[in-house]
Amino acid sequence: MCAIMLLQSSRRVRIAVATLLAAALIFTACSRQDGSPAGAKPAALPLILVRGNGPEPDSLDPQRARNFESHSILRDMYECLTAIGKDAGPIPALASSWEMDADGRRWTFHLRTDARWPNGDRVTADDVVAGLRRLVEPATASEYAQLVDVIRNAADIIAGRQPPATLGVSAPDAATVIIELTQPAVYLPGLLSHPTTCPVHRASLARFASDFVKPGNSVSNGAFGLKEWVQGSHVLLVRNPYYWNNAATRLDGVRFVSFNDASTEYTRYRAGEIHLTAVVPPNQFDGIRAERPRELHIGPQLGVY
Repeated sequence: MCAIMLLQSSRRVRIAVATLLAAALIFTACSRQDGSPAGAKPAALPLILVRGNGPEPDSLDPQRARNFESHSILRDMYECLTAIGKDAGPIPALASSWEMDADGRRWTFHLRTDARWPNGDRVTADDVVAGLRRLVEPATASEYAQLVDVIRNAADIIAGRQPPATLGVSAPDAATVIIELTQPAVYLPGLLSHPTTCPVHRASLARFASDFVKPGNSVSNGAFGLKEWVQGSHVLLVRNPYYWNNAATRLDGVRFVSFNDASTEYTRYRAGEIHLTAVVPPNQFDGIRAERPRELHIGPQLGVY
């Protein structure tokens, strides 16, 4: 299988971003008639990446989201213990390091002490434990719960035979997560990069219940946070200044635009209205490859359809 993506050339991205920001400039100029000094220096304009994201995301609840479109957004909103690097192997993310014991059944993950939620709260090991327990809890009804069934008692919890508290994950201190397995699994760090395994902000979950994922309530620990979700239109994420690696973030936000039709999304891409799309109409593929060879990127993908 292959993953296919179209990416505008850097020059076209700059032009498209400038076009979007020109509209913001007009709005700013109009606002100045409302009392701001005419000669006041305009504020720095935000740099927003506009991504075509296919059909509407089904949820932005990390443990309940099911479709690819949701997970594309969640990967920008949340950071799990690990991430996937350029060589497709696990790399440090929320966890700065980890080790496995001699028999391969006990893993210890060491969290970054500078990891913060966007309200300034520290991301702790208890937040990670809470996320994993919520993933396997029958009431969550996650379609990805079996992803972690190698963790001790996970299968019994998913089946309702044991309570979530018996899951083989623990937090001996704020910066340490211990995961116990039913059998050795050297692939565990890779599994823990999936958005469904991310931590949850426990105070927000307790306060808002299922509404904790809505704009205004959402608290996520990734490079971007949820600003707005307009059903049938777009999801807007904005930069999280508390993210531990914020200095490496080059964007002020990401706008995920929803499309029900692949041809429409590609038309909007051709017009420069979106900068990136992973939706390529199959009946246009040969023509796109001939016309836009520098923009079309094809890579291997592991998946089942």
